[in-house]
Amino acid sequence: MAATLILNEQQKATLQSILDTFLAELTPDEIQSLTLLQDSHRTITDEDVQLMASTTCGNLTTNVISRPNITSAPPYDHITTLLDFVQHTMANNPTKTQGFLKLLWALSTSTGTTLLTQGRYRRPIAQLPRSEREQILIHWRQSRFHFFRSLYTSFAGLTWAISYARAEAQHTLHRAIGYPTFDPVRSLPDYTPVNDQPRLPITHHPQYDRDGGFDVIVVGSGAGGGVVAAQVAKAGLSVLVIEKGPYYHESDYVLQEGAAARRNMERGGTFLNEEGTMGFMAGSLIGGGTSINYSASLQLPHYVRNEWAKQGLSYFVSNKFAKDTELVCQRIGATTDGVRIYGSNQVLMDGCKNLGYHVEVIPQNSGGHAHECHWCSTGCRDGIKNGTMNTWLRDAIAFGGSKTQIMDNTKVKRIKKLHHGTKISGYGLGVEYINREGKVQVIPAKRVVVSGGSLQSPGILQRSGLLNKNIGEHLGIHPCVATYGYFDHVIDTHKGTMMTTYSDVVANWDGQHYGAKIEGVSHHPGMVANATPWHGSLDHKRALLRWRYSTSLLTVSRDKDSYGRVYYVTDQDIVKVNYTMSKHDRQSVVAGIVASANILVAAGAREIRTMQYTVPPFVFASHEESSVDNPRYRHWITHMVEPAGAPPVSSTPHEMGTCRMGTSPKVSVVKPTGETWEVNGLYVADASVFPTTSGVNPMVTIMATCLHIAEHVVESLTGPQSSKL
Repeated sequence: MAATLILNEQQKATLQSILDTFLAELTPDEIQSLTLLQDSHRTITDEDVQLMASTTCGNLTTNVISRPNITSAPPYDHITTLLDFVQHTMANNPTKTQGFLKLLWALSTSTGTTLLTQGRYRRPIAQLPRSEREQILIHWRQSRFHFFRSLYTSFAGLTWAISYARAEAQHTLHRAIGYPTFDPVRSLPDYTPVNDQPRLPITHHPQYDRDGGFDVIVVGSGAGGGVVAAQVAKAGLSVLVIEKGPYYHESDYVLQEGAAARRNMERGGTFLNEEGTMGFMAGSLIGGGTSINYSASLQLPHYVRNEWAKQGLSYFVSNKFAKDTELVCQRIGATTDGVRIYGSNQVLMDGCKNLGYHVEVIPQNSGGHAHECHWCSTGCRDGIKNGTMNTWLRDAIAFGGSKTQIMDNTKVKRIKKLHHGTKISGYGLGVEYINREGKVQVIPAKRVVVSGGSLQSPGILQRSGLLNKNIGEHLGIHPCVATYGYFDHVIDTHKGTMMTTYSDVVANWDGQHYGAKIEGVSHHPGMVANATPWHGSLDHKRALLRWRYSTSLLTVSRDKDSYGRVYYVTDQDIVKVNYTMSKHDRQSVVAGIVASANILVAAGAREIRTMQYTVPPFVFASHEESSVDNPRYRHWITHMVEPAGAPPVSSTPHEMGTCRMGTSPKVSVVKPTGETWEVNGLYVADASVFPTTSGVNPMVTIMATCLHIAEHVVESLTGPQSSKL
C-alpha cells in the first residue's frame, strides 16, 4: 500500500532548502569559474554555463518538457512538482515515511537542527545561508556515525533522482551538459525495431483442467525461469510462468533513465541495504535482469568451477556443464562478432595496452549484430539483445503452444502442499497468488520451480513454511564502484554498445581469485551525479558540465567473506538486505579503483575522480603530461586513494547465493539437482543457488546451471523414478 506523505509548509521549506543545497544556484564568481572550462572544452557554450549555474531542484520541476509520443509511459513519469516526486519515491518505501516526516520536522526547528548538527548550528536549516548548509551536509557525509551518513546518502540520492535522472531536466541540466534525455532515434513514435518480433501471449486467467493443474509452474521469468520453462515445454509438458513484474514489448520501452528505473526495477530503482552502504539493483519485469542488463555474456572461470566442485558439486567441472554453457551461448548469440569499441570501452582498451595490462573484448548476446542501442539498459528497443524474453520464453511458446502460458504483474504469496486424493494424481503442490481482482487463488502443479532471483526466492520459500536455516543467508554480491576520468576531447560515453571490454589485471590480486574485474561501461547522468562525490554545488556542477568529456571504468569485485542476508517485512512483502563488507573485500575494491585510475591516466585523462568521499579529484597541471609516473599523481594514489579505503556507498546488480546449492541441508537450501531439501517437487533455479559469487557477470552461468536443474525437473516427471514422487 502506498505511503501517505503530507508535508506542512515548514517541512516543504526544509526539504527544498536541503535539495537546493546539493543543486544550488551559483554566484557570479562561481559562474566565472565555470566559464574557464570553455578554454579546453570547445563544445561548452555561454548558454550551457548559465543553464547549469541557474538550475536548482526547485525550478527544475516547473519546466515544460517535450516528450516522445510513447503511450505506454507510466503515470508517475508525468510528475510536475517536487512534492509529487517525493510522494511517489516514498510510496516505494512505506516503512520509512513517518521517519522521513519526523526528520523534516526536526530540521525545521532550532532544537532539531542543533541536535542533528551536533551543536554546530542552532537555527532551522532553511534559515541558514548556503555555505553553512553545505558544511552540514559535508559533516553528515564524513561522520563516523551511520545515522548521519545515511542522512547525507538519502538526501543526495533524492536530489540526483529528481534532477539529472528525470525527463524534466531536458531543457536545463541535460541541455547544458549535451545529453539527449531520450534516445533521439529509437524514441520516435514511428520507429521500427531492427528485430520486430510479435508480442508474447500474456494471460491473466490461466486455463487448465480444474481437476488437475500444470505439470510445472515456474515463478519468475528471468535468466533461470525462462530456461526452465523452455526445457519443460520442449519435453511436451504443460508450464505456467508467473512474473510479478510487467511485460513490455520492444515498442513499449521508455528509453529514459529515470522512468525506466521506476518501471523496470525492484522497488522502483536502486535501494539501499539497512546499513546504508550498498545499493541493490534487480530487474522486475518479464525477462528479469536479462531485459535490462548490459549484455555481458562471460562464462564461469575455471577457478570458480573448481572451487564449486570441491564443495561436492562435480557438475561444474564436468563435460556436461561445458556443453550446457556452449548451448546457452549459442541460443543467446553470445559472441564478440559485431562488437564495436566506443567510449569508456575504447578508453579501457587504450589504457590497458599502454600499461601492458590484460584486456579482452566481452561477448555480447547480440547474435553478432551491431548492438549500439545507447539506452539498452532501459530495455532493448531494437530487439537485438537476446535476453530471456526473446529466446527461452519464445522457445517455450513455440514448443508448448497452448500448453505454455505466461502471467505478468502477479505476485506469488507461497507454495502450498496439497492433500493427495485429487481426481488426477500427482498434483501435490499449489501456487497461491493474488489475482487481478485482489482474490487469493491456488493453481495445482506437479512441480514448482522458484526463479524469483536471490532477493525474492528466499521469501517465497519462507512464506511457504520452509525452515532451512540457510534460506536468505549467504548473500554474495559483486560490489561495484566507478572511477571517472575527464579528458580534453569528447567521449560521449552514453553512445554505442554498453559494455564490451574488461581487464583482469587485479582479478587475482590476493592469489585466491577474489579480486576485481575492470569493465568499460556506458553511463547516464543520473547515475553519474549520484556516484560523483559531492564537494559542494560548484564542484559538482563543474564535474557534470563536462559530461561529454568524461567516462567511467567500473570495478566489479568478487566478494569473498563479507556478510549478507535478505529478509522481509512480513505485512508488506518488501525485501530488505543486511550487508557488511569485509576487510578483504574492501581492499579488493581499492585495488580496482587504483587500477582504474591508472588505466584512465594512461589513456590520457587530465582529471581523475573516485567515489571515495574524502578524496579530492586529481588534476594534471596544464604543463604536465598525463602519466602514471607523475610524482604528484603517485602521491595522490598512495597517500589519499589507498588510505581512504572503499567508498562508503557502492552498488551491485549481481545478487547470488541466498538459496545455495550443496550436498547437505546443514550448509545449503537445495540439492545438486536444484530440488529443496525439505519439499519434494519444489525446486529453485536462479542465481540464488550459486555456492559462492561467480566473479563474472552471472547471466550465462545462471542459464547453464538452470539447464541442468530443468533436466532434473523433466526427468522427475517423465523418467522411471517419476511415479515414486
